[in-house]
Amino acid sequence: MAVVNSRPLTIDNLNDPKSLEPLTPNHLITMKPTTALPPPGKFIREDMCNAGMLQKRNFEIGDVVMDIDETLPRSEWRLGRIIETVLSPDGLARKAKVALDDKRLNKKGEQMHKISIVERPAQKLVLLLEAE
Repeated sequence: MAVVNSRPLTIDNLNDPKSLEPLTPNHLITMKPTTALPPPGKFIREDMCNAGMLQKRNFEIGDVVMDIDETLPRSEWRLGRIIETVLSPDGLARKAKVALDDKRLNKKGEQMHKISIVERPAQKLVLLLEAE
């Protein structure tokens, strides 16, 4: 439930480094800016979801995605917005350039660092919200 309730309610200022952290249901439920800790233990590979296999359509510019980083707990995966796609010869988006947010906030609740842009393989991204 903590992962589902960590999804942002609005994405209007997702790429603005001066904006506040996106409001989530967890903020309202716990009245705290931090997310709940992940469940104890480690997930075995068989339990991990291969996001690329679940993808129903090509990524498009403006899509809001979650970046799967296997070195971090699931509750710390970062949100981002696709700014460019890289198509393979078969016409599928195999890679995407993503503008990722920075969850670290200062004492005023503002993001401390600028947005980072990374190129990620499609199987490491989970589509949360399609571009309008």
